[in-house]
Amino acid sequence: ESFKDLVVDLNVDLPDLQVKKLQDNKIDILFARKPINKEFFNFEPLKIDKFIVMASTKHPLANKRISLKDLNNYNWAISTTAKQTQELFFNLFSSKDLPTPKISFSTNSLNVALNSLLNSSLLLFTTDNTLERFKSEKFCKIEIKDFEVSRQTGVITRQGYTSIFLDSLIKNLKRLMKEEN
Repeated sequence: ESFKDLVVDLNVDLPDLQVKKLQDNKIDILFARKPINKEFFNFEPLKIDKFIVMASTKHPLANKRISLKDLNNYNWAISTTAKQTQELFFNLFSSKDLPTPKISFSTNSLNVALNSLLNSSLLLFTTDNTLERFKSEKFCKIEIKDFEVSRQTGVITRQGYTSIFLDSLIKNLKRLMKEEN
C-alpha cells in the first residue's frame, strides 16, 4: 500500500532460469539461494536453509541414528533442477570419499517427490522447513551423524540496481524474520 504505482508480477520458476532472467534485466528482484557469480549480482542474506534427509516413516532407516555411508545402499528422489542444489548434494558425498548417490526419481515438484517416498525406500535431500510445512505422520527426518549442510538464501538484484521499494522490502523482510525467531 505504500507503493501505489508498483506492479508485482510474481513468478515461480526454476532457480537457474530466474537468475538468467535477472541477469537479462527481465526481472528486478529475486528471492533465492546465494548466487555463485557475485560479479553480476548483489545479495542480501535473509536466512540460512539447513538441509535434511527425509523418508517415509516406514523406511528401514526411520528412527535410527546412522552415518552418511549408511545411505549408500538406498536410491534417492530429488526435487530440484537447480544445479547449485544438486552440486551441494553430490559434493556432500564426494567430500567424504563416498560413492555418488543414485538418483532414481527426479522432479521439480516437492509434492510429487514427497509422494514418491510413501511406498518406497527412496530418500529425499531437502530443506528442514519441508518437514515443518508438510507435517505428517507419514514422513520423518533421517538422523545422520555429522550431517550439517546449509546454504544462504535471500534477495538477489543486479549490480547497481536500487529502489526505494527494494530498501523498504529488505527492511520489512528482516523485521519479519526476526519476529518469526
